Amino acid sequence: MKVNEAKVWAIGVAFQPDTARLDATIESLLPQVTGVIVVDNTPNPSAELLRYWRGWTRRGVVVLALGRNLGIAAAQNIGARHALRRLGFSPLHEVPSGNPRENSGMAPREKSRETSPNEDTCRAGDVPGVTAVKTGEIPGAGGKDSPGAREARRARARGNEPTGGDAALLFFDQDSVFAPDYVAQIQAAEMVEYQRLVGDVTGGISVFGGLAFDHREADPTKRDVLAYRDTPRGPRRYPDGELRENKVLPAAFLIASGLYVPVNVWQSVGPMRAGMFIDHVDLEWSMRARAAGMQTLLVTAATIDHQLGDRVVKLPGRAQVVHVHSPFRVYYLVRNTCWLIRGLAPIPTGWRWGYVLWLAKFVAFNLVFAPGRRQRFAKILRGLLDGCRFRRKPREMLQPKRSESGCRAPGRGILANEMTGGLFTGKSVRKGQGC
Repeated sequence: MKVNEAKVWAIGVAFQPDTARLDATIESLLPQVTGVIVVDNTPNPSAELLRYWRGWTRRGVVVLALGRNLGIAAAQNIGARHALRRLGFSPLHEVPSGNPRENSGMAPREKSRETSPNEDTCRAGDVPGVTAVKTGEIPGAGGKDSPGAREARRARARGNEPTGGDAALLFFDQDSVFAPDYVAQIQAAEMVEYQRLVGDVTGGISVFGGLAFDHREADPTKRDVLAYRDTPRGPRRYPDGELRENKVLPAAFLIASGLYVPVNVWQSVGPMRAGMFIDHVDLEWSMRARAAGMQTLLVTAATIDHQLGDRVVKLPGRAQVVHVHSPFRVYYLVRNTCWLIRGLAPIPTGWRWGYVLWLAKFVAFNLVFAPGRRQRFAKILRGLLDGCRFRRKPREMLQPKRSESGCRAPGRGILANEMTGGLFTGKSVRKGQGC
């Protein structure tokens, strides 16, 4: 199969989404990909949100509602696992443990009583919100009788077994709108790179991403561009001049939204590190890919309308805008940056010192310029402590949240499939029905 004929499944994660913005995101992807999967991390989703998801299932979108917030990394892994089954592949790798000491050359500590959701614990029925449904009950969801598996068996019988180069995963955020030719531009660059490096279109040597512009800046010439080059002190933004021409550039890392991963690369590198929960997940995965010999390439002709942080501000004497995150995100940014500094990801020593400086500036900004400084101070302190102790998750994030009426979030969520438009749930939700 040629690269530009590859099957592509788009995988997104939603959390209390702005439905109008998410509508634009999904609409921008549907004409470009084989299928779209949305994993909903919203705790105790409302009846209104469930009706919204049902609308998309009627249009062929797969919706996996977890019923609680497992974090972006675990949700991406769940979506990827589902996509692989539909493509006829078996997920070959377990998700890296949430314990940063594992696979990092550090001595393991005694296991905590707390558990961090990962692919092992996110199987159907094991985690509140993931529906336990037999494979035969969901057409296309996987197993020996799923369409993807049947297609794979027929291909093997013909001596033309699918390979990872025949398919790809495309990750997206709920606030990213893709250019109409995004996938075409990525695949064109993919083919050129394969032919240049190996003389044949075989796949499995690179991962790709596009240019993400922050849509909140009205002037297109002043928009913040999330494109990072490699420097001795860590990732730095590419100068605007290098991004104006259509080219393929080496990237220090690729952000998750727009990340295009051939399946054989995903199988070689492994899934996202679920214990990181949200921030720096894409950076850690990119560095693992680079350590495995893959290239992380930026395709400037492929563009995304994106949003980073809750809002942006401009500081005197600084040309680049500063992204303001919620206190919740501040905790994870501080904790996960400490993990990177202490050796979670295979990053150079210069990068670690660069992140020490970045962390100092990040803390200073949040304590001096950002609103809610008292709350931010508490999150920063906790993030530093948990980052140094390699603690995986705040205890309150491990318990099911209670709804406004005092009931716990439903133990089962919804699993919709695009083939029947059906909605599978372990607990019926009717209009006006309480818990």
